[in-house]
Amino acid sequence: MGYLFTLEDINNLRHGLKANHQVATLHESIQRQLSWKSPIVYLSAQSLAHINTNHPDISDIDLLLLPKIISDGLLVQEIKKPNILLACLQLDEERRLITSLKRADNGFDIWISSLYRMRRRQTLSILRRGRIIRTHK
Repeated sequence: MGYLFTLEDINNLRHGLKANHQVATLHESIQRQLSWKSPIVYLSAQSLAHINTNHPDISDIDLLLLPKIISDGLLVQEIKKPNILLACLQLDEERRLITSLKRADNGFDIWISSLYRMRRRQTLSILRRGRIIRTHK
């Protein structure tokens, strides 16, 4: 289940008009499987700045895919870092996007920490070091 996330929301985050924005909600069954207290996923202005700086190939159009990546993508929980959930979506034969979700230390808030492109080999690496929560829809 996704939320409305627009270019205006991205610009508001980028220009400091908002500190964060809700971009998705984890499905109840996923939340239960993870034993996480809240299903709400946020993007912060700080994370957006990180993505813009460290992953300049990620466009605003790619950012608009965050709700879809989370709602339809492969979900993998890192075994060594169970507060990290990776969501991967294959857009076509060549393009894959991955976002990293982190449950905050308070045990409640879920924040997007990054979004980047990846290769098939990287997907296999993620599968080896994580627990599959859900396959692609």
